[in-house]
Amino acid sequence: MIRQVVSMVLLNIWFIYSSFGIITPTLLFQQEDKINNLMNRFYQSLLVLTIKYGFQPQIYYTNEIKQTKGKVVQGIQGQVFEQRGNAMPQKGKPFSKGVGFATQLYVFEPTHIQSTSQISGSLFNQPSTKLIGTFTTDSIGRFKYNLNPGRYSIFVGYQNGYYATGFNQLNELGIVQVLAGTFAPMEVIISAKASY
Repeated sequence: MIRQVVSMVLLNIWFIYSSFGIITPTLLFQQEDKINNLMNRFYQSLLVLTIKYGFQPQIYYTNEIKQTKGKVVQGIQGQVFEQRGNAMPQKGKPFSKGVGFATQLYVFEPTHIQSTSQISGSLFNQPSTKLIGTFTTDSIGRFKYNLNPGRYSIFVGYQNGYYATGFNQLNELGIVQVLAGTFAPMEVIISAKASY
């Protein structure tokens, strides 16, 4: 705040100094070229203050603009499905993802398979890695959740356990990469009660 006030004072002093001797009241309406020259010098002075003293006009922006500039605009979005019964692909019929499944999702730091214990299949006990956050889907499993850019392990709450959405070649579970300014798409199909 002090820096901006000092910058404004310096701006006014520089403007008065640069204006002195160029325009007098009797010439104000007679010498348009000098008025234009004065305005040019004013903008040059503003540029000098911006570079040298860090003058920041955005201090006068509204709170709404500041909040918009600081808004998180990346994360994950998608839907959770549950398959039940015979999920074998059938000739002439489209692949069925199952039905939308309302649940809770858990965001952990990147989690290696050794950081948890397996209950059965893709279902695990709570990982020992740091929990970043939790959120709930809507009634048909859809979700959209803001996250800072980075790598995360995503688990789905299922039957008192943590359902892993997959694993990579490093044996990390449910890894998702969030890039700045984008929402990483996720489609989770829980097949614990399906048969193939």
